[in-house]
Amino acid sequence: MYYSTEQCADFFDRQGIRYSVKEAADDDKRDIIRLPYAAENTDIIVHMFFSDDNEDVAIRVFGLVKVQEAKIPKMLDVINEQNRCFRFAKFCLNMDDHTIQVEIDAAFRSHNIGEICDELVSRIVSISQDAYAEFMKAMWS
Repeated sequence: MYYSTEQCADFFDRQGIRYSVKEAADDDKRDIIRLPYAAENTDIIVHMFFSDDNEDVAIRVFGLVKVQEAKIPKMLDVINEQNRCFRFAKFCLNMDDHTIQVEIDAAFRSHNIGEICDELVSRIVSISQDAYAEFMKAMWS
């Protein structure tokens, strides 16, 4: 397990946060921490990708909303609006499966990794939950 992954996992352990870890393999050079959250209106699984340089994390929520093909043009407008509303996260439409994903990337040094990751996870969950309501309004209007 990479140093940054270990620091994050140790912090989560001290806080009693449930998670799972998949260590880097030969074909994928990233450790992955997964955290499940039951949000107000949907379940969210946060994925944290740590690289071997121990200086960054890519945090993702995949499949936040499944977009009906006929609604894609309208949802792209809503995605752009949400990107203007939130400072720390960006929203993308995956055209392979027509799902919206949420992304946060962060750089850090060797101290406070756990605290930084915990803060970013809190932000991505909160932002995902707030944006989910807007995406669902657009889907059903």
